[in-house]
Amino acid sequence: MSSGAPPNIGGGGPPPPAVLALPHGMVVVGDEAVQRAVVLRLGVNFRATVCSDINAAVEMLLQRMKELDFVVISEELIIGSSRPEIMKLLREETGLRLLGFRV
Repeated sequence: MSSGAPPNIGGGGPPPPAVLALPHGMVVVGDEAVQRAVVLRLGVNFRATVCSDINAAVEMLLQRMKELDFVVISEELIIGSSRPEIMKLLREETGLRLLGFRV
């Protein structure tokens, strides 16, 4: 006698397919309005970690490099930084896609 329940309810069936993680990027922009605009532009297809301080962003990047897929950074923060090694780190050592822009 059948219980009327659909088959495979309660286990026994294959697990559901894995959900692919969205690409995760770091947005490094000083101006809050520009931060919001960049995150909105990325939309729902990306995850973003936002940071307004270049030095804090570099420290976070060094710690979480393997979790990130790309970096979006404003040119003004790069130029105004007192750490010339930042561009070398971003270009050569991370292996991340780098998008710079002018505000």
